[in-house]
Formats: sequence, C-alpha cells, structure tokens
Amino acid sequence: MSFRNQRPAKRKWRGGFFRKSDILAILGFLIPLIAIALLRGGASPEAEDYTYRNCAEARAAGVAPIHAGQPGYAPHLDADGDGIACEPWPRRFW
Repeated sequence: MSFRNQRPAKRKWRGGFFRKSDILAILGFLIPLIAIALLRGGASPEAEDYTYRNCAEARAAGVAPIHAGQPGYAPHLDADGDGIACEPWPRRFW
C-alpha cells in the first residue's frame, strides 16, 4: 500500500474565535485606516481657534460653560463679562 497517492486528512477547525483568514482580512482593513490616521496627525489648528455662534451651539457641543483662555471662548458669548461664557444662568447684580 502506497501512502503517496492518498490525500492528507482535511484538518477541522477546532474552535477559537477567529480563523487565520479572518484575522488577515481584519488586519488588511485596519492597517490602512491606522496609517491614514497617523499621517493626518492631531487636531487641526483651525479646531483650536473655533468659536461658537451662540451659547445654544456651545451647549449642544457639550463644552459650556467656557472659561476665558479655553478654546471656543469669545467675548460675545460672555453676557456679564466675568470671563465665563455660556453660564447656565446669568449673574445678578444686586
């Protein structure tokens, strides 16, 4: 009996979460995305200079209240001129 003509037994997948082909497909998708993200760098300088049109827009972005010196602060958002823009309530002068 010759063993040369016999086909090797087909291996069965023994479980595990991913097959090797699945991992290669995922890496083939993720590696270009990571490379693009690294080439773009951090946040653009325009994002740091952005000011909001009104306090409703700043609150919707989740950045209110904005203190003087923080990105997004602008004098037109500070109603009472105390250095805190888009306060939840205006200060009262008694």
